[in-house]
Amino acid sequence: CGVFLGSDKVLSPQVWSNPASNFDNFSSSLLSLSKAFKIGWIEIWFTASDITGFSIQPKESENIVVASIFFMSYMVCVSFFSVTVFTKFICDGTLSAADENNSEFSQIQKNINATWPVKFAGQPNRLKQGMRVFLQSTAFSFFSSACMMLNLVGMSLAHRGQDP
Repeated sequence: CGVFLGSDKVLSPQVWSNPASNFDNFSSSLLSLSKAFKIGWIEIWFTASDITGFSIQPKESENIVVASIFFMSYMVCVSFFSVTVFTKFICDGTLSAADENNSEFSQIQKNINATWPVKFAGQPNRLKQGMRVFLQSTAFSFFSSACMMLNLVGMSLAHRGQDP
């Protein structure tokens, strides 16, 4: 509790309380991280970047570097995990359907193979071949990953200083 002198030069009582999404204990931390992935992480990131310590009044952008690194790595890991789980369910569903209805599945595969486009038997295009080799290289994979991370950092810094 305390008294705050506002910009209009009027004293008003102020009370500091924990935000709804906080990291004070294990259960509220898990709930906050779950909200960050499902609903949106920007508001929780702003709250986490103001943390100064346990039961200490927050200061604006006090811990922004640690909060930014944590939330960016958290979102990348959780997104990767979600895509992996989704892909696993799709593959398992396809394989179980193939086991249960083998004749129906093989008929669908034959229909797909019958309507699949035939390769063009013309002259090989050197530019197209060169681009294919470049795009399938590990150097391009690392370059595109670095560009995505820089984009993520740039987008999160664009929100810095704005009201949540």
